[in-house]
Amino acid sequence: MQWSLILIPLMGQLCFIKCYMYEYKYIEYSMNWTEAQKYCRKNHTDLATVTNMTDVKKLDQTAKQRPAWIGLKNDTNNNRKWHWSLPGLRFIEEEKNWNRGEPNNLETELCVFLTENLTWVNDYCNNNQHFICYNGELSYLFSSSNHQNQTQTCPMIM
Repeated sequence: MQWSLILIPLMGQLCFIKCYMYEYKYIEYSMNWTEAQKYCRKNHTDLATVTNMTDVKKLDQTAKQRPAWIGLKNDTNNNRKWHWSLPGLRFIEEEKNWNRGEPNNLETELCVFLTENLTWVNDYCNNNQHFICYNGELSYLFSSSNHQNQTQTCPMIM
């Protein structure tokens, strides 16, 4: 779950919290990366996006069976490097979680799966694997309080 908190003073405190809440779903069908992406976009939101350690921990609870495709791909046609399947979500190099020696074969292994130890491995996109979809939504939470030590968190979706 990704969230940010902005405090605006207004007769006390007004909290504005932006939450990206993801519910991961392990899919037992075996498909290539493109078919898996189409399935996820039709039945859920997209292939799983993993942008921080909270996402990794939640994936570990949800997708016990691995390897499984996630929504990370190297698009060589557009001169882009690694990017998430979900449009508008930028891949941040500092948040990578590659397995030792990965990524390798960058000219031919353009899609990524999640391993048993929650690391990423690039592979041929036409290989069949199980995959992980997610249902995602953007939520905004507002609250006002005169208590300076009060903290707000995004509700967890299980």
